[in-house]
Amino acid sequence: MSQRNRFKPTNRLFKNYPTLLFILLLGVWMVSCDSSTSPSSDPDDIPSDPSIEAEGFKGELGTETIYISETVAESSYLKGESDPDQHVYSFDAESLAEAGISLVAGEILLIHGTTLRRISEVSESNGIITVKTGFASLNEAFENADITWDKPLEFTREILEEAVFEFMGKEVSPKLESMSQHGDTLSFEMKIEQGDWTVEAKISSIQQRRIQLIILPRYKIQQGNTSASGAFRFETEIGDLSNETDIRIRNHETESFTYRNKNLGGTVDFQFAGAGGTGPNFVYPDPSQPAALRIRIPATAGPVPVIISVGVRFVVRVQLGLDSSAHMRTSMRYSGDAGFEIDGLDIVPVSDIDEPLFEPAIGNAAGNLGVTVDAQYGVGYPDISLELFGNTIVPFIRPEFYVGAALTWGPLCTMLSRRFEVNAGLDLRFLGKQITGWSHQFIRSELKHYSPEGCGGSGKIMPDPFSISSAISSLENRITMEPLF
Repeated sequence: MSQRNRFKPTNRLFKNYPTLLFILLLGVWMVSCDSSTSPSSDPDDIPSDPSIEAEGFKGELGTETIYISETVAESSYLKGESDPDQHVYSFDAESLAEAGISLVAGEILLIHGTTLRRISEVSESNGIITVKTGFASLNEAFENADITWDKPLEFTREILEEAVFEFMGKEVSPKLESMSQHGDTLSFEMKIEQGDWTVEAKISSIQQRRIQLIILPRYKIQQGNTSASGAFRFETEIGDLSNETDIRIRNHETESFTYRNKNLGGTVDFQFAGAGGTGPNFVYPDPSQPAALRIRIPATAGPVPVIISVGVRFVVRVQLGLDSSAHMRTSMRYSGDAGFEIDGLDIVPVSDIDEPLFEPAIGNAAGNLGVTVDAQYGVGYPDISLELFGNTIVPFIRPEFYVGAALTWGPLCTMLSRRFEVNAGLDLRFLGKQITGWSHQFIRSELKHYSPEGCGGSGKIMPDPFSISSAISSLENRITMEPLF
């Protein structure tokens, strides 16, 4: 009896064994979960998430990429101690340590919305870490990435206030006192006086989408006892510009790149007048000092800073002998889209550009017997470019407008010319492609009017053409001229 009483509790224990085992395992599991979710005191144990997802961006960091998020950058990045122009960046050492970030030479530094560079040297002094950096491409930093946007270009007051006009090595910004608001139209003026030139510009933003531009360059060039003077006026209105961009990176390779500027259309009024006295040709811009008015529109796609610039370029070539002159007035209308689709190394230009509608030209060229007269003026607008992390991917896509008046002899022949082009360039080094200096012409359309009729027929020698591309390419001594007339 006593034995049976001794074993009864034991029997009950074995009968309840599954319940006890469940309770024991549950306790172990809870302790395990508690220890796994508690914060680590060692920053090196903090797991890093290689994925970033935000508006316009979804990607995974490469194993060599050190990512400094926007939050960490606010506490650690020392802008005052850094020199971005020299690609040198400084950080508070304590803040980086608290974030569990160690900067190592040879790895890629990605500062959210600011910088993407490869670290070449790291030093620390007085609690400040300084890194020197070299070039790194976008595909090196990301193992996989989809970067995309399709947005209208908006010209707000803040953006217009940052516009810059560069002319013969001199830069000016908008006269803030000249900014005026009338209803939904914001206008401002700019003026540069440099050397023999005075250039004035007026820009109006309508509902932040449409842009009216008037540019008026004037010149008076003195050579000894003779001089040449003249001016041209270019007026245009464009609207509803938008940009579509898509970059696809897989396994650290840029698989595809699509870029398209839509609604490249508007109206143009172009007129010029010049009187001669210098005899020899003169050309503007000086090849070493190209002119450009540029409006920079900043944006972001996740950690990637984007700059879309809209600008103006102009060129002038004049040969006006003593007592010679030339003048002309015309207008035109144009419309279309232009861009590229890149798959691997294949570049496919994509465009839908209508033939321009030219209005009749009114003008003339006159000079003394035997004196050749040649006056050509060109404007490229809107000159649109794309930058990522300060690296230019698309140097330009721009409609270009040219007008000219010429007088030649043997036999006497006067010609008025109008030409419309859309040209573009690409530089894909930042996307990991060995493609630079690539250019393409989407369209070239021209009209010529001769007086007497037919005088510019076969065998007639007319002045060589002049263009924005030829003026800019002369920086590298690569002027190439195509027959213009």
